[in-house]
Amino acid sequence: MPAKKDITIRFCLNKSEGEPIDLTKFLEEELVDLRNCLSLVLTYCPNEDPGAKIISAQIIYDGITPVGGEMESFVINRNDEYPLDGYPTPIVRFLLDCAMDEEEFRQSIFETSYCVCTEAMNQDEEEPYFAEDHNGYSSVLTAKQREQTIIVLQCEGAYCGKTYEFPEGMPEFGYSIPAMEFALKPAS
Repeated sequence: MPAKKDITIRFCLNKSEGEPIDLTKFLEEELVDLRNCLSLVLTYCPNEDPGAKIISAQIIYDGITPVGGEMESFVINRNDEYPLDGYPTPIVRFLLDCAMDEEEFRQSIFETSYCVCTEAMNQDEEEPYFAEDHNGYSSVLTAKQREQTIIVLQCEGAYCGKTYEFPEGMPEFGYSIPAMEFALKPAS
């Protein structure tokens, strides 16, 4: 794969880390709007020092806003003891300070996750629930695929576009972004 400074990843966060969260762990406002207890954790862990730093991350799709059947939803099902259904599929465009092989970059960003941590879990000092890509299903989008995806998302009212800048490079141990900062619609 070619080396690039502009790489877009479509994450497929379909596996969980930790115990399933039971319905009693959610406050009513968390059940109504999952964004109240949800964060996107961007994690960049290259095998070797590639010399490349992430200088910005633009969230193209938040991964939870419903999109006309095209994307898997991540919602709360109140009729289930373990209420999280589906999986988040955020799309993030990363700008690097120097070119890096796209596949190497995809492999170095794979620990990115969605973290669910309710108020009750915080109070009980319980481990959060993480939706992660354990199987390598996340993929690199071409520039054309990215632009086509943006058009579809804009038509569906699901294009985010929020950008986070890291002039010195994204923090080494990752960067956590509360969903309320960027997610467009409640994931309920």
